[in-house]
Parts: sequence; structure tokens; C-alpha cells
Amino acid sequence: MASRSRSTTRRTDGEILFVILSALKKQPSGPTNLMYKSNISWRALNRKFIPPLLTLKLLITKEVKGDDKRTTSIYLLTERGETIANACRKYKIVMFALAKLIMGTAGKRRTKMEIIINIMSATKEKSLKTPLMGLTRMSWKPLSRCLEILLRGNLVMMLGKKDERPHYQVTETGLELIQLYENAILYVTHIMRQEGLDEPIGRHMAFYNQL
Repeated sequence: MASRSRSTTRRTDGEILFVILSALKKQPSGPTNLMYKSNISWRALNRKFIPPLLTLKLLITKEVKGDDKRTTSIYLLTERGETIANACRKYKIVMFALAKLIMGTAGKRRTKMEIIINIMSATKEKSLKTPLMGLTRMSWKPLSRCLEILLRGNLVMMLGKKDERPHYQVTETGLELIQLYENAILYVTHIMRQEGLDEPIGRHMAFYNQL
């Protein structure tokens, strides 16, 4: 009997944040309902994703009475949250910028997009693989795997003769992606700063500038 193929692709933080915002754009929801709509565990939803969304005022909580007259809390999308959700839907790169700003604090693991941007930024000047390891803070095997992906996507090119060690340099397409990501970071930062949230955003931007 043939086995069924199942997708095991893990969602990024940006994709999960977008799913949460999109679910709340359709309808305000309580924690349990939102957990099922987002297909995420209770612990991850309420400890990892909801707190920063509340802090940055993309969501608010509201107490409502149900049919049994019990008071429960629901999450509602703010105008700012709706703006970000719409931008994520139109430009996928905004998802990664959003995840960077509200999830990517110092000491936490870099996202795949951050690593890709980091490698491309490090190859604005052509470089051998060994120096790239230091510039990107990556070991040989993960860096080699990422470079293969970037080469296939025409985001990085390989230079040099066959009998020489290859140099890597970002392509025009790669430079455009870097610019798009930086613009997305600035866009999300601008939206967040509209209500005086400079301190948390400033902290995240300081980390971003270290990459």
C-alpha cells in the first residue's frame, strides 16, 4: 500500500504571526478558539506569540459575557494590527520583518531569512567560504547548505577558475532582496512607532544593526 505524502515543512515565526493576525481579522476570538484556528499549541500561542503582539498593540483584549453569562477574554485586532496583516498578505517579506522585530531579540536563534540576508550582505564584496564563516557566524556545513540554496536561486554567484577556490558574491537579485527586507524592517518600525513604542523597537533595531 502506497504511503501518503505529508508536508513536514515547519512554519516560520513570521508565517505563524500572519496566521494569528489573519484569523483575528476575520473574527475576534478567545485563546482556545484562536489556538485551533492557528493550528498552534496553547503554550506557544499564549507564551511566545500573544505577549509581544499585545505589547506592540497589534492586539487588545476585551472582556465579554457569553450565553451562560460568564465573562471571558477575547482578542481583537487593532487598526495597526490590521495594517500589518494587510501588508503581510500583499508582501510576504513583511512577515519576516515582523518576526524579526517582535521575536528576534539578542540571544535568540536567527531565523532562516536573517541568515540568508546575513550571508548576502557579507558577500557584497567577493569572499572565500572560510572568511564567510566568521562574517556570518556559521559553521562549514550549514553555510555550504545555504550557499547552495542561494546559488540555485541566483541570489549569490560563484567566481573564479576551476582550479582555484571559489569566491562568492551577491547578485543584483540578491541586492534587491536585501533592500526589500530592509525596507520592510523600516516599514514595520514606522507603523510600530506611531504610538510611542520607540523603546522596544529601538532594542530590536539595535540587534538588527549588529548583523
